[in-house]
Amino acid sequence: MKKLKLILTVIFVLVCVAAVVIGNNNSGAEISQTEFLMDTMATIRIHGRGNSARDAINAAFAEAWEIKRITDYFDENSEVSAINRAAAGERIAISPHLFEILTIARGISELSDGAFDITVASVMDLWDFRGEPRVPRENELAVLLPFVDFRGITLHADGTVSKAADEIRIDLGSIAKGYAADIAAEVLRERGARWGIVDFGGDIVVFGNRAFNIGLQRAFAPRGEYWKVVESRNSAIVTSGIYERYFIEGLQIYHHIIDPWTGRPARSKECCPSELYAVSVVGSTAARADAVATAVFVMTARGYSEEQLRELFSEYDIYFEFEGR
Repeated sequence: MKKLKLILTVIFVLVCVAAVVIGNNNSGAEISQTEFLMDTMATIRIHGRGNSARDAINAAFAEAWEIKRITDYFDENSEVSAINRAAAGERIAISPHLFEILTIARGISELSDGAFDITVASVMDLWDFRGEPRVPRENELAVLLPFVDFRGITLHADGTVSKAADEIRIDLGSIAKGYAADIAAEVLRERGARWGIVDFGGDIVVFGNRAFNIGLQRAFAPRGEYWKVVESRNSAIVTSGIYERYFIEGLQIYHHIIDPWTGRPARSKECCPSELYAVSVVGSTAARADAVATAVFVMTARGYSEEQLRELFSEYDIYFEFEGR
C-alpha cells in the first residue's frame, strides 16, 4: 500500500497576513493604493489628497518595482540572476540598491553565525516550495550544502560582487521585500507625507506623527485572529512563520524556513517544549527586521533561548509564537 502523501502548498500572503494595521483611528485626508508586487498584495496608505499624494504613492511603487526587477530570483535579466550565473571570481557590477541589500544581509549573517544566509538558494531549490515541493534525498543535500556559506560572497569597494565558487547562488526572498518597503516609505517621507503605512504582504513600515496598532496573525487560524497586538510608531514590523509556505508529507510539516547548516526546515521540537510557529520582529527598518526574524527562528531551533536571542538582537523587539501559547 502506497504511503498516503498529502501535499499542501500555502502561499501565505494570499491566505492570511502575518501582521496588519488595526484600530488606527483614521483622521484627516487619506489616500491608498494596492498593487500585486513581489508575489504579494502591496498596499500604501498616506495622509494626503489630490495629485501630489497620488504622485508620491506612484513614485514609491516605482522604486519598489525597480527593487523587484534587480532582485528577482526567477528573472534571468535580474542582477541576482547575473550573480548566480557568474563564474568563481568573476566580478559583477550591481546597482547601489543591491549593494546595500547584500551589505545588510552580510551584517545579519555575521551577527547570527550564519543562521541567516542568502546563499541557501541552491538547497531551497531542492525543496521547490514555489512549485511542486518534495523532500530531497540526503545525497542531494550533501552535494550542495558545502556551497551554502555567506562568506563565499565578496562585496568589493568598486561596487561589484564576486563568488568563491561557481555553484554558489543567492536568493533575497528573505530580505528584498522588506528593503522595498523601506525605500517606498523613504520616498513618501521625502515627498511630504505626514504619516504613512507601507504594507508589503505583512512587511510593514509605519512613519509619521502617529502610532499604529499592529495585529499579529495567529498561525493556522482564520484571518483576523490575532495572538498579539503591538503598538508601532516610526518603525517596521515583520513576521517569519512556518505557515507562510509549507507542505505536508505523511504527518510531517515541511516549511520554507531552512536552516543553512542542515539544508532542512528549522525545527524547534528537538530543543523546546513546543513547536515555534512564528517570530515577529520590530526594528528601525523592514529589511533588517526581515532578516533578523529568519535568523531568530533558525537560532531558536538550534537551541538558543528567548533571553539569549533578545540579548544578541537587543536593538529589536522580538515576539515568539509557540504552539499552544
